[in-house]
Amino acid sequence: MIGSIDLGDFNNDCLHKLTMNFHYNKAITIGGYRLPESLQELRINLEVAGLYNEHCEVIDQLLYNLPKGLKYLKLPLMYQIRDHIGPFVLPQTLDDLEFNSAIGNYNRLIVAPNKEYKGCTAKVRVMKDFKLLYDKPYISTLDMLHFDPDLLKDLVFPNHIKRIYTGIKLNEFINLPSSLQGIKYYFEARISKDQFPSTLKQLCHKKFGQSLEAGLLPNQIESLELVLYNQPIKQGYLPSSLKELDLHDFNQKLDTGVLPPTLEKLSLTSYDRPLCSNVLPSALKILNFYHFNQELDVNVLPQSLTKLTMGMYIRPLHPNVLPKGLTFLAIPNFNQPLPEHSLPVSLKHLNMQSYIHTFDNIEPLNRLTYLQTSMLNQSMVTTILKVKKITIIFYRFENDVSLHHTSIERLDIRGDEFFSGHKIITHPEFFPRSLRYLSLHNIEFKSPCKINDDCIIIKSNIKVNK
Repeated sequence: MIGSIDLGDFNNDCLHKLTMNFHYNKAITIGGYRLPESLQELRINLEVAGLYNEHCEVIDQLLYNLPKGLKYLKLPLMYQIRDHIGPFVLPQTLDDLEFNSAIGNYNRLIVAPNKEYKGCTAKVRVMKDFKLLYDKPYISTLDMLHFDPDLLKDLVFPNHIKRIYTGIKLNEFINLPSSLQGIKYYFEARISKDQFPSTLKQLCHKKFGQSLEAGLLPNQIESLELVLYNQPIKQGYLPSSLKELDLHDFNQKLDTGVLPPTLEKLSLTSYDRPLCSNVLPSALKILNFYHFNQELDVNVLPQSLTKLTMGMYIRPLHPNVLPKGLTFLAIPNFNQPLPEHSLPVSLKHLNMQSYIHTFDNIEPLNRLTYLQTSMLNQSMVTTILKVKKITIIFYRFENDVSLHHTSIERLDIRGDEFFSGHKIITHPEFFPRSLRYLSLHNIEFKSPCKINDDCIIIKSNIKVNK
């Protein structure tokens, strides 16, 4: 949260990404003139206690002086750009603008020709709003959730609209844009065969209550999200080109061949049934389970998998069950002892928030950059001896645990904020002897703890001895 800022503090050639969080009720002052020209990504957030349509003079000043080489810009949700402010000239280098607001708030933006921003979403309610779209070809997403349905017969969509969020039946639209790629429904309505344009790639239905059948969904759809669907799915029901599938309420048995072989990302919020081998496609890369708690056997998970989340999984994790190329594993409720070959050495991100056992049987995890655990013990440290950069989040320490003999040069260590109270370090040589950069949060020391003289403390809420 920013109360005062001197932009001169950022005046260097090394800063490429910056996130700025402002609080609407805070008195904010600003010094300096502009952000560094080296900046390529800028994210601006405004906390307004649950309210939208607010503005901030400091943010307006930043928009007047955007770096000329900026490639990505995020503005606060529903940020209000007043008519007497601006205009704001967006850099020609900008590849994407993430901005979700009423169409009127785009009037003060000057955008280079031939730009299309995938992150731009314009909200329209009446015909006056809709007409403003025609001279803003960079806007690709249209939010019509609160649009007056009596005006539908007069609509002619501009062709630069690629995605629509709607509470209105698709077949009530006249002259849909020929380039339409995505539709998101927020109402209860049946869909029918051949009602979708041939360009459609993404379909999201927040209240899908009908049965699927062969041919209902066009084969060119690559991303499908269905909420409130919990009926059996047979082979041929899903589009043959599908790459991403998200089923929120589905908990029916999945048979071999039901999921198309093109699928790369699968999210099943409510699914909790046994899985057999060859059910999950061999091209699957990302798998998200939230309630799944069935024992996994070898060859159930495809070797193509790189990211796995199982929010409620508490069963044993047997040897060689996890794919050898897995880089991301989140099993926050898991707390079973780990046997040999249960964790692949390819892991970079490991979230075992409830785990209190050892890593005695685990091979070195030399690629690990993120570790979250309940109990940090010396056996875990042994698996990261060769790691150079890592974030460690924990609830408590084993007595006399130390990172001193590791090769860590950049360390971000945090006490788990889910539990109250600071975490206490007792070992006088806890920190790595190779440490160059250190970030600390929610940590305390019971006794003096040595740290290298040339170590840079990036962020700390405690005192350390040098």
